[in-house]
Amino acid sequence: RALDAARKAGHAYGARTSQNTVALAAVKLGQPDGAARLLQEALDSAITDQVGWEISSYAGNLVDIKHELGDDEAALQLAQETLKGHRASGHRIGEISMTNEIGLIMHALGRLAESIDWFERGLMIATGSDMELRRCQLQTHLASVYLDAGQVEHAREVDYAPLKSAI
Repeated sequence: RALDAARKAGHAYGARTSQNTVALAAVKLGQPDGAARLLQEALDSAITDQVGWEISSYAGNLVDIKHELGDDEAALQLAQETLKGHRASGHRIGEISMTNEIGLIMHALGRLAESIDWFERGLMIATGSDMELRRCQLQTHLASVYLDAGQVEHAREVDYAPLKSAI
């Protein structure tokens, strides 16, 4: 109803935020195609209106959905663009989130060395800050890639050994 009301009122911001909310609900209801459509509409509108923080927010949500739908190449391209936006605006949580998403996509594509590199980049960004939840998420994904690569000892040492790569 909020989306309909915002559209009828011609309130672009209200429509975009409502589309984002409905899209996230659609994902939870197992409707990723509808969610992707709504988020793409919100993203297109934010691009038209040149609202940078909204562009990064909606694009970040769309990355996860495209990945879930199996469109990993499109998700990867969008994640890399979104990462640039987060870096430009100094949004560290968004930057960490996109390094995580890129790492997950690389893992799904079987590009394990690149996946490891992206998770380690995210850990470097999160180092020295109050981002323990983000660090735990990245560490878990990093260990999973090491296990898939047959590197059990590296998986056991995640978070205890110095990181091997830098940004």
